[in-house]
Amino acid sequence: VKIAREYSNIADFPVIANGGIEFSSDVERCLKYTGASAVMSSEALLENPGIFAKNAKDDGDLSPKEMFQRQMKYCRDYVDLSVVYPPIPGSLGKEGGAFNCMRSHIFKFIYRYLMEHPDLRDRLAHNTETITIQHARDILDELEQRYNSINDDEWERLSSFN
Repeated sequence: VKIAREYSNIADFPVIANGGIEFSSDVERCLKYTGASAVMSSEALLENPGIFAKNAKDDGDLSPKEMFQRQMKYCRDYVDLSVVYPPIPGSLGKEGGAFNCMRSHIFKFIYRYLMEHPDLRDRLAHNTETITIQHARDILDELEQRYNSINDDEWERLSSFN
C-alpha cells in the first residue's frame, strides 16, 4: 500500500486490498494490517453477502441454527429479487439461461446444507426437472422443513456446521 501510494505521488491514493476475506472480522483486520482504503471480496460473498454489513457476525459467532436461518434468508431474498430483477436471459448460454444463473447462486448460499441432503442437491442440479423458480422454492421449502424438525442438540452435531 505504501509503495502504491509513493508511486502515484498522491498520499491518499486509494488502494483496495483483495483476497482472504472470508468473515466480517477479516475486513477490519485487513484494513488495519494493510492500511488500504478499502477491502474487496469475491468467493466468500457468494455464500455470505452480508460480510460487509454493519454489525455482521462471523459464522463462528452464530449457532448452527442461526447460521442456517441466515443462509436460508439470503437464499429466499435472492430468489424473490430474481423475480423482480431477473438475470439476463441466456447469461450462461442457450441451455437453461437465466435460471442456471439463479441455480448457481442458490447452490452457493446453501451448499453446506445440500451436502447433507444429496437428494435435494441432485434435484436442484437437475437441468430438466428443476427449471423454474417455483421448483427451486419447493426444494428450499423441503430443506427448511427437514432442518426445522431437528432438535437443538442435533444442530451441534451436523457436519454442515463443523
